[in-house]
Amino acid sequence: MKRILALVMALAMLCALTGCVSDSERQARKEALNALNGSYGSYAMNDGTTIEPIELFNNNDVIVKLVGIIGESDDIRLLFAVRNGTRKDINLSADTLLINGWSLSSYFDESTVKAHSVTMVSMSSMSGYDDCVYLKAVPVWSLGLDITMYNSDYDQIGSVNYSTYTSSYTGDENIEPPDGYTIVDESGILIRLTNMTTSESGTKLTMYAQNDSSRHIAIGTNRARLNGNPVEMWMWNGLVSGARYLDTERISEEDTYGDVVVSADDELTFNLEVSDYDNGTTLISKDITVRVGDLLELSGF
Repeated sequence: MKRILALVMALAMLCALTGCVSDSERQARKEALNALNGSYGSYAMNDGTTIEPIELFNNNDVIVKLVGIIGESDDIRLLFAVRNGTRKDINLSADTLLINGWSLSSYFDESTVKAHSVTMVSMSSMSGYDDCVYLKAVPVWSLGLDITMYNSDYDQIGSVNYSTYTSSYTGDENIEPPDGYTIVDESGILIRLTNMTTSESGTKLTMYAQNDSSRHIAIGTNRARLNGNPVEMWMWNGLVSGARYLDTERISEEDTYGDVVVSADDELTFNLEVSDYDNGTTLISKDITVRVGDLLELSGF
């Protein structure tokens, strides 16, 4: 009995010191080590689209390599091999993901890489496709990303800004903006209201923005009113230079957040503000007034 207890205690101590590793963790480590050494798996999207692997960051202690792209056009995952040779865990922040120039919310499926470890992590798109029929209809031909890395003390280790074309790129980058009600078209910034839907389950408004300026901008709405009565319609997005997005938000009652149903003769007003994302300087501020019927007639894409 004493021998059994001693063996159990020894195994427990070994597990505590080395960490109990699952089969999936072993496989992720094996894939990452192979990728970091230049041997890559057959990573491709369902339609055959691939990207060239590339080392994005290397400060000797931390290495981040983009190794592949998988999934479908409306469910994309980017694969990274990461080596953390430091004594602290590191965290990866997905700051920007651009697919064919469209800005999508994104996240790392496993954002923490443990100290003294090697593993695979993936970045996935979180939202944006629901509104953008265009992205669902064509192959992924370009991507861009911004990543920031921190240690467990929240000290920044480094950052990555990278863009590339995929194997599906044909040389045609012309994307016509969707039709809509234009509310801003100046200084390289185009903003349109492209669609409104209303039913017993509520009302939603879609906004398109395109940033051809040299600035990283923030676009927000405030002081929304329907027929002079305050309503909730909060839109806020950052948009890097050269990118575009579609954002759909719900319009609701101000205090109760209850559903709002609109009719063609209603009038929607709100303030639109465009500012410099980095320093907060206001670039454009406009009070917008629009007849709801004009928005209900829009079809977006």
